[in-house]
Amino acid sequence: EDRYPTSDEGLEILAAPSDAMTDGILNKVPVDPWKHPYQYNKPGRNGRPYEVICLGADGREGGEGPDRDITDADVEEAGGY
Repeated sequence: EDRYPTSDEGLEILAAPSDAMTDGILNKVPVDPWKHPYQYNKPGRNGRPYEVICLGADGREGGEGPDRDITDADVEEAGGY
């Protein structure tokens, strides 16, 4: 089934086996560079179909410098995809 996961399913569903993918799409649930789980929202902000968020070094919303939140939209704007 081609669809984005729901917010309740989160990224974890992508590592779960299914009829189509016996090993899941991902081999494990990803974590950010500080070993915190990524936040996932569907729909995302600003009309995006979904949003993946790294909460920075402190693992909490907001912050500056290394504690700043980074979204998939920020990465895309910076040319990271």
